[in-house]
Amino acid sequence: MEYQQAYDNLQDDFKFKQYMKEYSNSKLSHFFTMVENNIKQDWQIGYYDERSNLVGQFTISSKEIIQEPLQEPFKRPEDKVGQLDLNKVKITYEEAMEKANETLKEYPKAISTKIIVLLQNIDNLDVWNVTFMTADVSVINIKINATDGNVISHNKQSLIQGGLDNGS
Repeated sequence: MEYQQAYDNLQDDFKFKQYMKEYSNSKLSHFFTMVENNIKQDWQIGYYDERSNLVGQFTISSKEIIQEPLQEPFKRPEDKVGQLDLNKVKITYEEAMEKANETLKEYPKAISTKIIVLLQNIDNLDVWNVTFMTADVSVINIKINATDGNVISHNKQSLIQGGLDNGS
């Protein structure tokens, strides 16, 4: 299921409408999925409520929509949770993954074992934030502008050594 279809399905869901009544100031904050063995998991869509500092998250499958327990946002205290503007998102998930896989070639030794994909707003820019977990216990993070498809940044970080590497 494409992220836009998941979003459309969520808008019609009773549990979501109830959540929005209670947390009326919530703003769309992210879409999240994981890819393992070339299989994309269900989309999770998050809404952040600044007053409560909580995220309401919904998992959208082809069969049902599950409301997850409210949780604090995963961020540094000084960071703000940005509002995602779907009207500005012109790059599809498939296009973002194609661009991310193309960029991954700059790390020729990297063997991806799992991929974490976020569509989110960072510093007032809608971004596909793609993180490849690798067999050598590293992560390669690639940020792609969700409006024009340009790669904003990419880096490799060893989870063992904690160092950054802009190539391999």
